Amino acid sequence: MRKHLYILFFTCSVGFGTECFESQNLYMKFECEQECQSPTLTLINKEDSTNLKLDESSAQVSVNEDFFSFIHKHKTYILSPSKTIFSATKQGDEPFFTQIQPISCAYVDGQRFSKNWADISTFSYTKQILKPAQNNAQESAPHMPQTPHTPQALQTPQSASFQGESYTISVQEDRVIFHYSLEKDGERSSKSEAFFLKPLNSTQAYITQVQTPECGIMIEKRDTYSLQINPFLNKSACEPLYTQGVLAQMYYKVQPSFECAKAQSPDEIAICQDPALAKADRETLLILESTKDRAQEYIAKRQECQSDAKCLKNVIAEFSQP
Repeated sequence: MRKHLYILFFTCSVGFGTECFESQNLYMKFECEQECQSPTLTLINKEDSTNLKLDESSAQVSVNEDFFSFIHKHKTYILSPSKTIFSATKQGDEPFFTQIQPISCAYVDGQRFSKNWADISTFSYTKQILKPAQNNAQESAPHMPQTPHTPQALQTPQSASFQGESYTISVQEDRVIFHYSLEKDGERSSKSEAFFLKPLNSTQAYITQVQTPECGIMIEKRDTYSLQINPFLNKSACEPLYTQGVLAQMYYKVQPSFECAKAQSPDEIAICQDPALAKADRETLLILESTKDRAQEYIAKRQECQSDAKCLKNVIAEFSQP
């Protein structure tokens, strides 16, 4: 008995605090406070978010070196935080260990798809070019800059067409799907990747890639209209998502020719509330930027419309004609 207690206190005297992990199917939260006399293991199923809490009140708990064992309803759960391995087998069977990935506990504690993130599929990003007619002296048009409120100066041939890249987001059950599509010379190609989303609060959430869970990304709503995403866990694992064009760094709920977060005039506010108007405004300024006077005339007439959506549509239609 003394030997058993010695092993227990020697092993846990340093204490693990609280650590979190994930496997392909589970999130795990391991709590080892107060010299680890009463470790707790919480398992959250990724498929249905069911929760199983294992501690001395619900399971038979034992410690052997750096392995923690929990026996619950004829099943044995073994976790080694130091070796980052986990096993869940029927009682009496040989344990089969799988590798687990350390993750932020804030991610595990978050609630999947809270009401603050129900609108995530309304964010997108479009990077456009204006393709001139082939008989035009200008064979190709330069790309738009990364920010949507500074359109590139372009010539506008009568048969010009818009081409470019688009980044969109959709939701399928408990997964967030990031889509990328490229339209060039009449051909379209696309890619997509699935992620699990765990909101932290109304403005921040974590996502991890389904196929590569070691890639973790933080999403942050900077304001009502924009969404910024940056890798926070194992950035090298996330790098292919950027180099292959699956993810953009910024997404927008609407993307007109100006920044909606700074919109003040009635016409700008009205445009930011209507995705169709925002798209049309962006494309119109893209066309008009080659002639500054014409662009300024468009903005002046647009401002005269105030918040009248019908008037804004008419002005955009007038100035978008070559």
